[in-house]
Amino acid sequence: MYSYYLHWLTQTDSGCRLPWWCVYVGYALALCVVGVAFFITVEVAGVFGAEKSARWLTSFCISIIESIFLSQPIKVCLNFIPDTLNLSRWVRPSSSQIL
Repeated sequence: MYSYYLHWLTQTDSGCRLPWWCVYVGYALALCVVGVAFFITVEVAGVFGAEKSARWLTSFCISIIESIFLSQPIKVCLNFIPDTLNLSRWVRPSSSQIL
């Protein structure tokens, strides 16, 4: 499995590439999706009433902050620990690299 990733990282073939303007189309689509989601969120929150909307918004913000600062870093660490341990089996320093 490691040799596949090593080959993927070191290959120089450019393969099939999209035109340069596709990046801007992707950003525009992402911005439209965010805008529609914001609009729907505001409309649904208006139906709930002020107090329930405030509680919902507070729980949403706490959930986002918890995800950014706690859950996601833990996931990253847990995903890279096995890779790091496995990598040490494949990479062997040559005698000239040992000080």
